[in-house]
Amino acid sequence: MKTMSLPVRLTEHEVLKISRECGEVNDCIEGEEEAAKEDARLHRDTVKELKLELSGKLKTLRIGSMLRPVEVYEVSDYAAGEVRTYRVDTDELVLKRTMREDERQQDLPLETPEESTPEESTPVEEPAAQAKPLALGAEDLDNDPNVIRVDECIDVTPRAIAQEELPEELPEATPPPKRKHRKKS
Repeated sequence: MKTMSLPVRLTEHEVLKISRECGEVNDCIEGEEEAAKEDARLHRDTVKELKLELSGKLKTLRIGSMLRPVEVYEVSDYAAGEVRTYRVDTDELVLKRTMREDERQQDLPLETPEESTPEESTPVEEPAAQAKPLALGAEDLDNDPNVIRVDECIDVTPRAIAQEELPEELPEATPPPKRKHRKKS
């Protein structure tokens, strides 16, 4: 026997069964749509981040340079009241600014006797027994009363005083020759 597909009235049981199947399919569609929206949000965010990264890299290529940490040093110009910052690698001036009030005050390198230690003191070289003249006429300086020989000098620095390296008696100092002053008329 031959068959054909023709409309047939649904039974109540078939109506309930197909209704249940419609609800399940509809739930699946909503779930997939929600997942697609979440994926689209994730993909949109990812695409947005990638576009920002690409834009930054293209800008770096256009400019031809990029920012990164570089060693610098500062030079204080007290006369001009400025602080200049230079790159260590190229010595290029990168920043010039006015000194702050606290930078204007310079520290003085003062040392108290208790701060100095014998290890820090620089050894003084003894003069040679017979010094050779350095220039023509230098031998005449030995007889000049205005010339002080290095081997006759006394160290009166705070370090030498603290270490009590001064001799018992200081040599007599000769006064400088008196000069005649002309009166202005």
